[in-house]
Amino acid sequence: MGSTKNDAATVSNRWGGVAAVLFPVLLLVGWMLAPTPPEATSTPEQVLRYFTTNSDGVLRQTFVAGFLEALLLLLFVGGLWNFLRRAEGETAGLSSVAFASGLAIFPGLVALAATHAGLARVPSDADAGMVWAIWRVSTYADLTTTWIIAVFIGAVTLAALASGAFPRWLLWLGAIACAGQLIMGTDIFLKSAAISQDSMFGLTMLVAFTAWVVAVGVVMLRRTEV
Repeated sequence: MGSTKNDAATVSNRWGGVAAVLFPVLLLVGWMLAPTPPEATSTPEQVLRYFTTNSDGVLRQTFVAGFLEALLLLLFVGGLWNFLRRAEGETAGLSSVAFASGLAIFPGLVALAATHAGLARVPSDADAGMVWAIWRVSTYADLTTTWIIAVFIGAVTLAALASGAFPRWLLWLGAIACAGQLIMGTDIFLKSAAISQDSMFGLTMLVAFTAWVVAVGVVMLRRTEV
């Protein structure tokens, strides 16, 4: 029975690690399927034109970088929870927080993808103001997801710090990615172009988060015996 449980845990770790490594691949493919989305300063007419002109590309993008990405996230979070829980031992408190916050990211990704898919199907004579309003609401909702991501990264990093599951450099990378997500989330209130998701800072933090996910996946694949 114990051997069976260990085998199942090893498989879970490996699937989670593979999902993490594939995460940036789907992200990159998704970016290539549709042009750069509108900026916060775009007019309602520009937003409507973007979704109606690029409807096919946006639909493909939401499927690849939205729904499929969300499924990879579930595999990653599940495998990571098992990995950290084994490293923490009986307490496993922080790994449980990481698991819960990781699952909480999933509905945000799916909701954003579904909203963009719906906007991609609006007719060209739709009310531009209404389309713009829906798009802006989805953008602000996506910003709140950055706080959940920050909690997820923070809990994972603290659990790994306590259990020694990650190398020190990965703990630092997690701390940087966590802080970056928290700062981006404050854009809801500050409305600063310098820290928005469209800014250089936002792009840098996206790269940091993606690099962290991949690095965690590689560690999971290499330390399945933990």
